[in-house]
Amino acid sequence: IFSDGDVVFKGNIDIRSTGVLEVNPTPMDEFDNHIVFVRDGDMKNGAQTQVSLTQTFVYLQNGVIDLVGETVLEWTAPKRGNFEDLALWSESSDPHELGGQGGNTLTGTFFTPYADPFILSGIAGQLQTDAQFLTRRLVVKGFTEVLMKPDPETSTLIPIRGVRLIR
Repeated sequence: IFSDGDVVFKGNIDIRSTGVLEVNPTPMDEFDNHIVFVRDGDMKNGAQTQVSLTQTFVYLQNGVIDLVGETVLEWTAPKRGNFEDLALWSESSDPHELGGQGGNTLTGTFFTPYADPFILSGIAGQLQTDAQFLTRRLVVKGFTEVLMKPDPETSTLIPIRGVRLIR
């Protein structure tokens, strides 16, 4: 449990069976945001784990996300600061996966532009109404239904280019 400050990992974050990883479990206010920087490694878990990243931005330098199984996953992006609304940044082209038994809470933008694919899996409804995925390819698998409707107040805006006539 990391309750204050930013965290830097040199290798894998491997949460074993019944393990818990919490970053910023009780934020003081909307300005209490944290960063998890994984220099060289993956973020993965075993069965029956709990992962809570509250108002936390995760940067994976050379790794992937693989959080699946009977997992309780709560991941919310920072509400202010340099990484406002950005939950994840990974430029790896390897597959990334988030899944579980349902009840996952994801808020913010998950930026994985080269992930092939980014997988959402599970055996129950994944109501990710506050999450946005900017990825190369998104795959939904398992016995799940994914409903997404990003909040315009917490989404990363993509500029729309207008059509112009050039003479």
